[in-house]
Amino acid sequence: MQLRILSGLIAVAILLVVTFADPLIFAISASILAVMAINELFNSFKKEGFKPLKPFGFIWCLAVPIISLQTIYNYTLPNAGIYLAFFASTVVLFVILVFKIETTSSGDIASTVLGTIYIVLSFTSFVLIRTLHDGQFLIWIAFIGAWATDTFAYLTGIAFGKRKILPLVSPKKSLEGTVGGVIGCAIVFVVFGYINQRSFGSLNIYHIIILGSLCGIFSQLGDWAMSAFKRKSGLKDFGKLLPGHGGVLDRFDSILFISPLIYGFLALFLK
Repeated sequence: MQLRILSGLIAVAILLVVTFADPLIFAISASILAVMAINELFNSFKKEGFKPLKPFGFIWCLAVPIISLQTIYNYTLPNAGIYLAFFASTVVLFVILVFKIETTSSGDIASTVLGTIYIVLSFTSFVLIRTLHDGQFLIWIAFIGAWATDTFAYLTGIAFGKRKILPLVSPKKSLEGTVGGVIGCAIVFVVFGYINQRSFGSLNIYHIIILGSLCGIFSQLGDWAMSAFKRKSGLKDFGKLLPGHGGVLDRFDSILFISPLIYGFLALFLK
């Protein structure tokens, strides 16, 4: 228990330093975590009998800092270049399937694509939140959303939970706990918005409640999805990055799932 607490405190301290550091440092750190996360996810796929192409995923993790650089340094990536990169990636996967048909299955290709899109999109969105105005404060929305949802879902489930909703994925999850997590997340978002009004700018109370509620829903969905992957592959934890806490995906499962939602919402409504 002491080791778990100590490793958790060290992780929080590093997180604080990186969050308030230069956006480029934040982007590079996120890219490193992305490589670790995609390695963990691909290893879980291997437990199910698939053979995802790790080099493909690792290379695409470079997109995390590259895409964010256009915001940090105010330049625009050419659309043609992005399209060509996606096309080239698709061609490579098809070529591998065609010429390695005896050792590569369609499941191997599918798991590669699924894992790469999920990890790269999530970490890139995470970094793009940091590049927004007051991003060093807005980035905490992702952490607060995940932590508040998890805490309120747990407390509500303990106090009122009766109806089990996911016995095969997570036996302790209840309908009451799920609803409590959504409501709790919305309440915490309102409080955070009141304390940090400057960063939320043009967002009104209704925007904040909607964002909090959506984060409460999708945060739990992300947690369930990663639990399902672990259940299917027979893993207790995705990795051993932090003693007592597991790997990157064990700590960032909900955060990664809601990062694209948060960035998209802020990009649409935050002026």
